[in-house]
Amino acid sequence: ESIDLRFKAAQQTVKAIKGLYEASGSIERHEFKRFVSTVAGESKGVQALEWIPRVTLAEREKFEAAARRDGFPDFKFWQKNDQGRMGPSPSKPEYFPVYFVEPFAGNEAAFGFDLGSNPARLKALRSARLSGEVRLTERITLVQETAKQFGVLMVQPVYERGAAVKTVQDRRASLRGFVLGVFRMSDLAASVADKASDHAGKLRTFVFDQSAPAGSRRLYPRFSPYEARAEISDDNCRDQAMAIGGRKWLIAVCANPDAETYQTSWLSWLTLASGLLTTLLIVGYVELIIRQRRRSESMMAEIRDS
Repeated sequence: ESIDLRFKAAQQTVKAIKGLYEASGSIERHEFKRFVSTVAGESKGVQALEWIPRVTLAEREKFEAAARRDGFPDFKFWQKNDQGRMGPSPSKPEYFPVYFVEPFAGNEAAFGFDLGSNPARLKALRSARLSGEVRLTERITLVQETAKQFGVLMVQPVYERGAAVKTVQDRRASLRGFVLGVFRMSDLAASVADKASDHAGKLRTFVFDQSAPAGSRRLYPRFSPYEARAEISDDNCRDQAMAIGGRKWLIAVCANPDAETYQTSWLSWLTLASGLLTTLLIVGYVELIIRQRRRSESMMAEIRDS
């Protein structure tokens, strides 16, 4: 299973959750949890799925009080200061807090975090809001990260029901919030690299964000000596370009010079890995779309009936 396929699976899940909000005027916390548990089964490698409402200063108290009534007595919008310490978000025109998050276990640290307080996250939110399209962030450190791995967010804008969204001005004015897919690169890439393509240590996988500025392109492995694809010799790698969410990634599958069979069989392994990834991408993606569409249609029908 390729990284590209996993991202496409996650994108379908995020769009299914967007459909939930488009079909209903109000979604409760338990409804979000139930729907996510129904549609998220195929989204391997996703750390969390989240609902990020747009909250004005006048609405802040209402949102914080509602979360406390849901069983979170200490809930508040918060952000990190320049020293990396968390504290209450100051007064400002609008907030983008992590309001619903599934699964909650393992992601508690992100609950209530105002994404608008972080430049990298806010940049992706603004791009998604104005374009109406899915956007990925550049590499970030997740609030809930404990293993010093890079993370990325997949951002899907959601607008008010029935609102016109043909122009940038329309989309800016009618934003309701965002659905987020949260990824840890170690979860997303390591399982694919180690189990699907590395073939007993004969191959290594590297992931680079070609859209990022120089010095910030390495996504995986976190502690790789290579910051950019150009630093790896072209003689022992096969590249796979990946464009999603407004960003261009490059996945390099490279022969491991330390492997015993490096001198004789690396090209065969690379060819086999490339063929397997392409086949899985085509067949798996079609099957995935069919399964997720059936699940989301069934769930939304239940919600409309209720």
